[in-house]
Amino acid sequence: MKIQKGEWYFTVQCKSCDVTIYFSHDPSRGKIEIAAHQDSVIKVTCPACQAVDEYDRGELFSREVKYI
Repeated sequence: MKIQKGEWYFTVQCKSCDVTIYFSHDPSRGKIEIAAHQDSVIKVTCPACQAVDEYDRGELFSREVKYI
């Protein structure tokens, strides 16, 4: 996925290296709560350190890309 400045994405912070991982575009631009079941878990690979971790709903955020 190509990340673009000024766009909004759902993100998590890598548990290994603390890099912000952009994993899905947010067309609501941060206005709609993340639609995930309370017990939902996603598995994401960090593009920086290649760590594979699971993240629950409480760890997901919507952010605007300010710089690349």
